[in-house]
Amino acid sequence: MNRGIVGLMVAATLGCGETATEPVLLADGFLAFVSRRDGNDEIYVMGRDGGVGNVTRHPDEDRAPVWSPDGRRIAFTRGVAGERDVLVVRPDGSELLNVSPHGADDFDPSWSPDGRRLAFVSDRDGDQELYRYDIATGELTNVTNDPAPDFDPAWSPDGTHIAFTSGRGLRAAIYVLDLARGTTTRLTQALPADQTAPTWSPDGRFVAYESNADGASDVIIAPVAGGDPSNVSAHPAHDVAASWSPDGSRLAFLSNRDGNWEVYSAAPDGSALFNVTQLSSTESRPMWSPGGSEIAYETRRAGNWDVWVSSTDGQVSFPLTTHIGNDGSPAWRPCL
Repeated sequence: MNRGIVGLMVAATLGCGETATEPVLLADGFLAFVSRRDGNDEIYVMGRDGGVGNVTRHPDEDRAPVWSPDGRRIAFTRGVAGERDVLVVRPDGSELLNVSPHGADDFDPSWSPDGRRLAFVSDRDGDQELYRYDIATGELTNVTNDPAPDFDPAWSPDGTHIAFTSGRGLRAAIYVLDLARGTTTRLTQALPADQTAPTWSPDGRFVAYESNADGASDVIIAPVAGGDPSNVSAHPAHDVAASWSPDGSRLAFLSNRDGNWEVYSAAPDGSALFNVTQLSSTESRPMWSPGGSEIAYETRRAGNWDVWVSSTDGQVSFPLTTHIGNDGSPAWRPCL
């Protein structure tokens, strides 16, 4: 492993929110990622010492890892578009469970905040709908039922609502499902635009999403209780893939405003814009660490896809993976 990475690693005793005496990478826990180093996509995990473990070993494609809130399980998809399943596994590869053993396309898993349930998308009824799976009981519930496609499920921080994207109008829009009442409310304004990829602020007061209302994709936030949305990125270029900081004070996102895709961050009102990566290579999938000190992302700066991590001020950046096989889809383990 790169000596610089080892030098910036910390012992497993350093937890989220603790301050190191020097810049620290992976101070916030473990990282799951997807690697093609064995010939097909599989799920791997990386420890704070830089060690890498192969979680899944299967000839089908394993992708889109998502940690459970307690950090004890990883949900992911297996298969290719059109015939995927949602599975759950322990980080050591044990207790593999297929939560959607069906011939349909099941994908995009999202954990409830208490870790007891998974929401995912399935087309088993002829169109894309949201389903909820209870880990303890195995009960599967169809929570949306509309002829239009529903996708991009995202649980609210208190577990009472799910935001999602739906094509129920002429264009895609963001809706919020009240799980207790079974009612659905449109969150975003009716515009001649597509509004997709919702993600909740940590306090549950806002939902960030992507909108192409201005011709190019922007990162927008809307107050859940009602009110006018705010354009965070506001630029003629494309801005996508928002990730909230743990304290909700900033959002990381991708932008091609400099001619290539880079990681930026900004305050929710769009102020204090900052280019985190400042490179000529292509970056993707920024993910804010649970302790708030780092941002992991994919990058092609070495020619193939690798996972790198940067301090939020961009002063320290290092590769976490350097394999010739493509590595990507970084997912931080929650603080325990």
